Amino acid sequence: MVSVCTNWELIVDLLLLRLGYSKKGWTDGEIGVEQIKHFKKETTAKSDEYQLLLVDGHNSHYAHGFLKYARTHQILVLCYPSHTTHVYQGLDVVVFSVLKQCWSGAHDEYERTTGQSISKKIFLTVYGPAHINALMPEVILAAFHKTGILPFNPDAITQDMMAPSKEISCEGSLPTVLPTPVKLIARLLHDLSIKEDTHLTPIDENPDESDSIPPLTPTHDIANIATRDSLQARISEAITKL
Repeated sequence: MVSVCTNWELIVDLLLLRLGYSKKGWTDGEIGVEQIKHFKKETTAKSDEYQLLLVDGHNSHYAHGFLKYARTHQILVLCYPSHTTHVYQGLDVVVFSVLKQCWSGAHDEYERTTGQSISKKIFLTVYGPAHINALMPEVILAAFHKTGILPFNPDAITQDMMAPSKEISCEGSLPTVLPTPVKLIARLLHDLSIKEDTHLTPIDENPDESDSIPPLTPTHDIANIATRDSLQARISEAITKL
């Protein structure tokens, strides 16, 4: 674990961090093993008994190497049920909202004072203080308390919080039955297209070279225009009823 600045020179007592990367840009089983090793290193001094590690369902958390290390080092891995981290995981419930506020403030302050946008090169310099300000002991403890982990409180997550989403959309079936206004508009558009395609001047297959006969061109007489305007008015009226 070392301290670095944006040009990758070592710095003492600035910010302790660990960086990992993968070719695909996502965490994977290899990074997961390094994470659990770091977890063990940072917590062993505080507890020489079994430790509990709460994780979400990402595949890096149940890779063979990850679980093997946990089993041989007295780490109990407990995974949140699918689609429940919004109520069970302290990061989602408390920490990330605080971090978002701190990052937003740091981001705005940097751009206001420098007049520049934040690049990849300067990102860690701006993000570091926001991270430290957000992940304070009281924030982390609040996350455990809010989710009923410490102190243990099974009632922290209520049935209402786990209730399924209310149905806000109607069921569909094939063939789809369109609402009346939609069917009306479709019929009017069809009629309009037919009206505009009528009274076409045919092309003479053997035209005289001295004659100049135009290609198929609709003739817009007064009757056609009146019919079209009437249909368009009815379409507009139908749309207002949607």
